[in-house]
Amino acid sequence: MDAKDAGEVLSNPPADGRGAATTAGGEVAWWSWGTRVAFRFCFVYWILYILPFPFIAFTSNYRPLTAKYYSFWDALVSPVGGRVFGLHAADLAQQGSDSHWNYIQLLCYLTIAGLAAVIWTGLDRKRVAYLKMYEWLRICLRITLGYYFIYYGMEKVFPNQMPSPPLLWTLSTPYGELNPFDQLWAFIGSSPAYEMFCGWMETIAGALLIIPRTTVVGAVIAIGVMTNVLLLNLCYDVPVKLRAFHFLLMGVFLLAPDAGRLFRLGLLGEKVELRRPTRLFERRWLNKSLVVLQVAFGAYVILFNALLEFDRRKIEGNLETITPLYGIWIVEEFTEDGQVKPPLVTDGNRWRRVVFNYPGTVYLQMCNDDWTRYNAEVVLDKKALTMTKDGGMSGAFTFKPTGGDSMTLTGNWDGHAVDAKLQKFDEQKYPIMSSGFEWFSD
Repeated sequence: MDAKDAGEVLSNPPADGRGAATTAGGEVAWWSWGTRVAFRFCFVYWILYILPFPFIAFTSNYRPLTAKYYSFWDALVSPVGGRVFGLHAADLAQQGSDSHWNYIQLLCYLTIAGLAAVIWTGLDRKRVAYLKMYEWLRICLRITLGYYFIYYGMEKVFPNQMPSPPLLWTLSTPYGELNPFDQLWAFIGSSPAYEMFCGWMETIAGALLIIPRTTVVGAVIAIGVMTNVLLLNLCYDVPVKLRAFHFLLMGVFLLAPDAGRLFRLGLLGEKVELRRPTRLFERRWLNKSLVVLQVAFGAYVILFNALLEFDRRKIEGNLETITPLYGIWIVEEFTEDGQVKPPLVTDGNRWRRVVFNYPGTVYLQMCNDDWTRYNAEVVLDKKALTMTKDGGMSGAFTFKPTGGDSMTLTGNWDGHAVDAKLQKFDEQKYPIMSSGFEWFSD
């Protein structure tokens, strides 16, 4: 959206020169009325959307900051959701990415941006272009999109976002019982090489977006990558559809000024020159310093997230050594209040599997295939296991190894005396864990 693409460049500027702006080539720019209104709307909307970035980019402990930010929006979103749409408090409690709360917040963004554009248009009728403001907006979007591409990319480069190997409770669940989200996570997590490739593409796109001279290349890669991510989110019901859509929209917004030129270059074979950014400062050294700051920020983001994900990978790759009782345990015999309970497939109270994957958690699968996650505390020297859920006590046990890969759990479970005999299952027997790449597939 430079002057030539977003409006007009006049060789003969208006006689009064009101609100005139000069392009990088020294020409006087004039935007059409519709372009100016659209820019005012987009400017307000994008600023609302990217906050609280960039403040969260400089600390790993950003939760207190985002909590205050979302509490501010909650004071607006909750009344709108309740009074306008008749939603209950429970419907507005979750602040994820695709919750009712987020969609109403998006509606608030659109409403505020629309009202701001109307007021702005009324107060600033004389200005005919916003070249510098547009350039600042591009910088904000480039930095924001580049940051998140590197953030998510590094999660895959190591690879941590989709756990590799897949979660033990996922491996123990029949394929038909998995929801699309878990299927996708297991599919990508079962191939670290593919996950790392996806991560490198996101990271490269992010780095190119942050560097001003490589924005076009970065935007092209980002649009391709994010189109695939958005489709995966839509088709596998991953609850970050709104975020993926906005990331894709950012990439399109950044590429738009050069889209026509790329079309003429790629399909018509014409010689073209990409747009030149508007100079933000009169002094040359200030413009160069701004470029250096952007490149330095990109290097910082890459290094910070690389170190963060490297430390996380050390944990992910050593779960077996740092998680007490790690593994999939088959419940061979289950006694409740002195009565042996057979493994009936309709029984939702009789244990079938006990899975220890991450430190501090335990998953219980009942004979009817229902899974429940509990907080777990294991004290090895006392051979004690405590399981809690929603702040209340669920079970307190002592465990006793009985030779080989077997043990017994004895204790109290929801007010019942329980004695369970467990046998550890070798997860490497699952084909998804043991089957690797082969050149020949006869």
